[in-house]
Amino acid sequence: MRLVLLRHPAGRRLPADGWARLRDRIPPLARYAGERGVRLAIEPEPGMLVETVDDALRLLAEAGEPPELGITVDVGHCLVVEPGGVEGALRAAAPHLSNVQLDDMPRSHHEHRPFGEGEIDLPLVLATLADIGYTGVAAVELPRHSHDAPRLALAGRTALLRAWASVTGTPTSERTVP
Repeated sequence: MRLVLLRHPAGRRLPADGWARLRDRIPPLARYAGERGVRLAIEPEPGMLVETVDDALRLLAEAGEPPELGITVDVGHCLVVEPGGVEGALRAAAPHLSNVQLDDMPRSHHEHRPFGEGEIDLPLVLATLADIGYTGVAAVELPRHSHDAPRLALAGRTALLRAWASVTGTPTSERTVP
């Protein structure tokens, strides 16, 4: 098989070309993964070809909705690019939700931050996940501060416990970071 890349007259690839390549390559990749017991997920990413949950849903539909392919939602990204915000994105992705990345971010730009240093409404995120019946992985994505990972992991756990306590109305007796 010969692959021919179509280029924009100025030498840049056209988004439609990239979309077609991605759409056409997903079904065989998903089948290959499924034969090995692996589930794949598309993560919408600000500034990329698949930027929003609606883009990911369109891609899934155009690729034939392979059962081995789902969607990863990074809740911080939702603040930056999702018209319906975090809640709208999670609800739209719910039937295909494979993974959730929890982090904080300003609404103005794509910058991962520790909880409390952005504009994420963590209780709303957790309440929405509970409401849609999500029981999969929801992992904290630590920002680029690997030197401080142990403290950030504990602080993230504390933020999640406090947010969940506010959703459920029950106090947390877990060890927390002030």
